[in-house]
Amino acid sequence: MIISKLRKEYHHRLCKEIIRVKREERGKKEYPNFADGSNLSSVRIAAGIIKRLQYTKNYAAVKEQTVGDHFETITKEFLESAFRFLDHVRPGKWHYSTVQTDISGYDQYEHLAYIKGIIEKDKRLSSALGGNYIVKPDIIVAREPVGDKEINRKKNLVGSSDVAATLTPFRRTNLFQQESLPSLLGLAISIAYTILL
Repeated sequence: MIISKLRKEYHHRLCKEIIRVKREERGKKEYPNFADGSNLSSVRIAAGIIKRLQYTKNYAAVKEQTVGDHFETITKEFLESAFRFLDHVRPGKWHYSTVQTDISGYDQYEHLAYIKGIIEKDKRLSSALGGNYIVKPDIIVAREPVGDKEINRKKNLVGSSDVAATLTPFRRTNLFQQESLPSLLGLAISIAYTILL
């Protein structure tokens, strides 16, 4: 099956480009570079993962400062490849990004920016609620709104003078700021490659 094949290729890429075995204490202690070497459970879980991936030990250095970003990119590319085969189930123009963007920039969560503004202005609310409600996922998959020309491709369904479908973010003409495309958040994924590099 295609999805299984893509998944296997994804795991192969992770093994080849990112996963490494770290050595400590003059080579006596070894563990995968995504485990917390001081935590036995973390080391055992990571060892189980690389065993299932049929990983061949690789001790070569990787740039620890960029491995997380590389993991995000490889994961985004896997998702993009896999979802391409699901166009008939998820039609439309989809955007895949690893640029961390506030989810409040998407229609379903725009209210969070409004709430944040209120909390910041009210000291009592700020001290009671605190925190940041606006998440910045590592990977975003978002759908572009549809123009009226596309909506009306088979039949004339909507027009500029209609009172129907005037609030849906699915329709591009309803967006006040055209730069805000895409506006419909499909997936927000937060991932971490490592507990301790």
